[in-house]
Amino acid sequence: MAFVLVNGAMRAFLRLQNTPTGFVSDNVLTLHMSVSLAEYEARGSYGRYLGQLEDRMGRIPGVQGVGFVQYLPLQNWGWTGFFSIPGRSPYLPGHEPRAERRFVTPEYFTALGIPIRRGRAFNFHDTSDSQMVDID
Repeated sequence: MAFVLVNGAMRAFLRLQNTPTGFVSDNVLTLHMSVSLAEYEARGSYGRYLGQLEDRMGRIPGVQGVGFVQYLPLQNWGWTGFFSIPGRSPYLPGHEPRAERRFVTPEYFTALGIPIRRGRAFNFHDTSDSQMVDID
């Protein structure tokens, strides 16, 4: 009996490994970077820093794409944001739609081969002062 459970669990695990993630992970290097935000108190300075770093790293021979993200995909933590859809009736409390929120740089989706199905890609003109952009 125990063997069947282990065998069934193993099959489920192998199926899970073949489930598409929605991004390309082959030949991708990730690293954790800590930055003192005190150095970037001026509005927009941190975004400019990431843009310059992304540009410099993109010029390294052999690098095909560079992007930054607040939390790596498939991590079990981050921010969840509620949203509403214009023209639809309000949701009952506790049943509002929500989505995981991540801060990313404009080239993040390209670097991981994530297709944009609707909307447009972010760019460095998208700031906290500009109209919000939603990507699907």
